[in-house]
Amino acid sequence: MNDLIETQSFIVRWRIFLKQVAIRFYHAFQLFNKKKGTMLAAASSFYVLITIVPLILLIIRMVGFFIGDISESQEQLFSFALNIFPKATVDILMVVKKLVHGPLYGGAPFTVLNSIILTASSLSFFNSIWNGLYLMTEDRSHVSLIRYIKGVGIIGVTICILCLSLILPPFFLLIFNVLQNNFLISFLWDNLESIRPILEYFQNLKLDSNFLYQSNFFYLICFTVYFAFLYRYFFQWKIAFREALLGSVSFVVSLIAGKNLFWIYFFYVRKSLIKNYGDYYTFIVGLIWIYLVMSFFFFGACLCHELQKNPLVLPKTKNPGQN
Repeated sequence: MNDLIETQSFIVRWRIFLKQVAIRFYHAFQLFNKKKGTMLAAASSFYVLITIVPLILLIIRMVGFFIGDISESQEQLFSFALNIFPKATVDILMVVKKLVHGPLYGGAPFTVLNSIILTASSLSFFNSIWNGLYLMTEDRSHVSLIRYIKGVGIIGVTICILCLSLILPPFFLLIFNVLQNNFLISFLWDNLESIRPILEYFQNLKLDSNFLYQSNFFYLICFTVYFAFLYRYFFQWKIAFREALLGSVSFVVSLIAGKNLFWIYFFYVRKSLIKNYGDYYTFIVGLIWIYLVMSFFFFGACLCHELQKNPLVLPKTKNPGQN
């Protein structure tokens, strides 16, 4: 009887919690419409276009400096980008890749002055986000002078995450190889015949150093954690990690859904785009996708703001004797 009551109580608690989540999403959508989130996304998309080359150059150079391989850092960064863009829009990435290729491999040394210039050129994009957050939340702390320093912090975190994404796969592969060939495995093989099929399957697994990069789950985790940090950072740690995580999940899910449904839009507008823009139509589609990504991002920011005002509360379980 008590088990049945506890189960019913658990279901009721989670039903109330999910209702809270749905209400927060509804209010976030209202805020997004009220504050003209699409206009803010369009403005930030423009700044993406004028800052993307210096920002990518800075990140690739810095990651290459720390890991000692510029080519590897370039491939990893564009590998992340390819998981964001639909296949129909990758031409814009190829254009950016060609633009950064010359400065990267031109032989000019990467100096402190160069890094300062690239950093200053990249901050306009983050400045557009700070202004967008101010217009949505009416919190003047988003437009304080310290936001420029915070923009540098975001670049630094991005560089750290890319470095980790390049370091972790070989590290995991080393651990996996050690686990496949050690004294304990040999002992279990000799003494426990019943688990030999499991051990044999484990030992026959072949992984290469790129096994994580071939997994969509790896990119899903990276994007979710990264944007959860970004949302907390943009809101100056005034929201809990679980609330920032919910904003990040909403952004990543929107990104995945949009990426997989974008072909529908592309199917209906492709002919008119070819007629108007010729061979550059995929580039135009790429610009549209950047705008959609920024719209998803600002909706996630609206959700975080709503959660900042009204945090989620999981109802407590009542004691058996409590009315």
